[in-house]
Amino acid sequence: MNMTTIGPCAILILVCSGAAGCNQAPGALSLSLVTEAPTTTDDLVLQLASPNDPDDDPVACVVTWFLDGDAQGEHVDALTIPAAATAKHQTWKAYVVPSDGTLEGPASSVEVVILNTPPEAELSLSSTAPLTIDDVAGSVASSDVDGDEVSVGFRWYLNNEETVYTEATLPSEATQRGQLWTLEAIPHDGEESGVMVSATVSIENTAPIMEHVTLSPEEPYESDLIEVSVDARDDDGDPIALTYAWYVNGELVSGENESVLTGEHFDKHQEVYVEVRGNDGFIDGDALSSAAVRVLNSPPSIMGVALEPTEIYEASEVNCSPQGWSDVDGDLEDEGSFEFAWEVNSVQVGTSASLDGESFNRGDHVHCRATPVDSDAAEGDELSSGVVTVSNTPPVLASVDLSPDEPVEGDTITTALGTATDDDGDPIDFSYAWSVDGTVVFGADDPQLGSEHFDKHQVVSVAVVPSDDADSGSPVIDSVTAQNSSPEITSLSLSPMDLTTDDVVTSAVSITDADGDEVTLSFAWSVDGTPLMETSPSLDGADWFSKGENVVIDVTPNDGEDDGASSSASVVVSNTAPGAPTVYITPTVPEGYDDELLCSVAVAATDADGDALAYFTTWLLDDVPYTGTTSTTTVSGDTVPSGTCVGGEVWTCQITADDGEDDGPPGEDEVTIGGAYLQDDFTVDYGWDMGSSSGYLIQDGQLEWTLTYGTGEIMSFEIEPLSGGFVLEFDIRVESMTEHPSSSGYGLYLGLLDDLTGSEGLHLMFSDCGSSCDEHDWRFTGMSCGDNCGYGASGYAVFDVDYHVISEFEPGYFSSSARTSLYVYDSSGALVLEHTSGTGDSYEHTFRYLYIGTSTRGTRPTSICCDGSGIIDNLEVRAWE
Repeated sequence: MNMTTIGPCAILILVCSGAAGCNQAPGALSLSLVTEAPTTTDDLVLQLASPNDPDDDPVACVVTWFLDGDAQGEHVDALTIPAAATAKHQTWKAYVVPSDGTLEGPASSVEVVILNTPPEAELSLSSTAPLTIDDVAGSVASSDVDGDEVSVGFRWYLNNEETVYTEATLPSEATQRGQLWTLEAIPHDGEESGVMVSATVSIENTAPIMEHVTLSPEEPYESDLIEVSVDARDDDGDPIALTYAWYVNGELVSGENESVLTGEHFDKHQEVYVEVRGNDGFIDGDALSSAAVRVLNSPPSIMGVALEPTEIYEASEVNCSPQGWSDVDGDLEDEGSFEFAWEVNSVQVGTSASLDGESFNRGDHVHCRATPVDSDAAEGDELSSGVVTVSNTPPVLASVDLSPDEPVEGDTITTALGTATDDDGDPIDFSYAWSVDGTVVFGADDPQLGSEHFDKHQVVSVAVVPSDDADSGSPVIDSVTAQNSSPEITSLSLSPMDLTTDDVVTSAVSITDADGDEVTLSFAWSVDGTPLMETSPSLDGADWFSKGENVVIDVTPNDGEDDGASSSASVVVSNTAPGAPTVYITPTVPEGYDDELLCSVAVAATDADGDALAYFTTWLLDDVPYTGTTSTTTVSGDTVPSGTCVGGEVWTCQITADDGEDDGPPGEDEVTIGGAYLQDDFTVDYGWDMGSSSGYLIQDGQLEWTLTYGTGEIMSFEIEPLSGGFVLEFDIRVESMTEHPSSSGYGLYLGLLDDLTGSEGLHLMFSDCGSSCDEHDWRFTGMSCGDNCGYGASGYAVFDVDYHVISEFEPGYFSSSARTSLYVYDSSGALVLEHTSGTGDSYEHTFRYLYIGTSTRGTRPTSICCDGSGIIDNLEVRAWE
């Protein structure tokens, strides 16, 4: 016997040596496809159930595939048709014939239609940060594995609200700064739509534009003010704040941000231009520079001319010394030159800067004239020195230098003296004369001057005079100008540091200024790096920041002249817990047992951070957490099922909102359970023995009966298992009574007769096996049996666990037409309730979970045993209104 296999089938060649007909054909195969609803992206994989052959012969399977009814020869015996061979809407059918080599079994087939594959799309926008002047164009790249032509539908949304724009391009005139636009694109291949794709952009602010910046005058001197004129625009219509950056010979002038530049910042021949930048309250625009102007030269001047030395000796060389050189351009004296003219005894003798003893003798009258000339050869006014008579030669001091050159408050100005000489070789002394803004500082005769004597912007000068033992030399003068001290921030902090969304964050700044100037502060806020318009020292979270963002303040002090160094502080915004929802319980006046409790959210909790909120429910039963069964209607655990609640209980519902980080305070509502209630978890260890009594009904594991013999009154009972014995507590509330003309008065019937026409009454007593019961206090209800018991023939009593009588009572005499009277006693024998009933009363009573035995007249009634030998064991019976 030879055999080959195809999938689960085998080809078998069987030789039968017996009579013909010994072989039986194999049975039909069960076929299925792995993918029941394939598209062109799925392979068609055929699954064959193992064939059944009555002879247990190996079975071969011949597989033929049909495409739209045409056999596909290239796929004979193939179990898989690759996805590449299929196209949508094609119908493929697999036809399989089993064979045991001799006989073929019945053919089986499975058929499937190739489904359409929805198209796909990718969406991009022409700009990720467009301005109000830009069109925003969407571009879609679509694909369809079926090769279908794909169309795309567009819809624009403004701040998540649908708009009228349905083209791929959003025109610039539709946009404004700060808007959030979303483009949705849905591809469609003619049969069905693909997955919607979307892209969102925020319309960015358009920076202000500087159109023209010019300076005047066009030919300034150093004594002039150079002013700037600006033309600017903002496409968003925002007000523009201008900042100025002045440049002199290409170098930025530090600290100058006004529209005017003074001559202290530029000199002759220097080129001055300004760079102006606009800010619209959000961002800076591009800067625009003015054309440069060139500063012209100004002629110098001098305050006077002195002869040095002022006393001339024969051996002296006299210098013509111009005093108080001044040049608006800042040309220094040694950078310029002078034109000199000497006269001795009114006769001109020389034009150099000095004159030696060859030109004069002692007693001659010598003076000179000096004309200042700057480096550009511009001449100032000529001045003449005084006339000096040649005499003794005093000592000479070469120079005086004050340092620092730009003192500030707190500095001490110190003099540094140059070389001092005396032709006579005499010892030389020096005297110091200090002045501030030209006013002599009395008592200051030291080479140093403390800052207590001067303030910012004042000119401090010193005149140093050398002297010998006979004469004093000429004074040497130097001056410096005290500068402004920039203010300083000594501390900066933000509060509160545990900042939340609804808080107001406030800055606390301490400052100092050495000059005692009044200091103003400028505040610049930013959130996550984005500058804000707010410039006050506090920031309201309701307007400016949210949870998780970093709030930064930069503070810059200014004393009216200069900005001090900026300082910054930051704080990260913390999460705000959600508030309490408003909740309510329905029904608002629930009835026990029958009603379920549903806790609902009337007003949702609020969350200052705008977080998505989740809710969960907690129930309290008489202020104790309830751990029993609940179900969910809307909020998790919001429903307490019916049959759970008991009369008089107080149920409290708490629904709490959670924002993913913190729980908020719970919202609460409570109800008090009214009416009669039952327990559903009642279990009876022993079966019910109903005997031959009639009128009883067992439903859903409950013993229930109804007797119409009086007006309606419903009494319900709860039974719980105990460990040995049971307790009977019986409380009754009478809601209505009917007066009758019977001598027995009026009453409430609470009895059950075995036969409604008989005389058997309702009995609740202990059994003879009471010695095995636990000891309890009892209430007991007794009634008369009717006239068959006879007057006084059958009273009722309250018994203890040993069946000793605690208290007896006499039900009284009733006529044969009377039915019963109701009495309730407690464990002390005190009468709790006495109610008699006459003929014709109509009350309805429903009892649950309570077995009532049948009494024997004149003897003890059939009863419930508590030791397990009777009808019901281990029960507690309680009654509620």
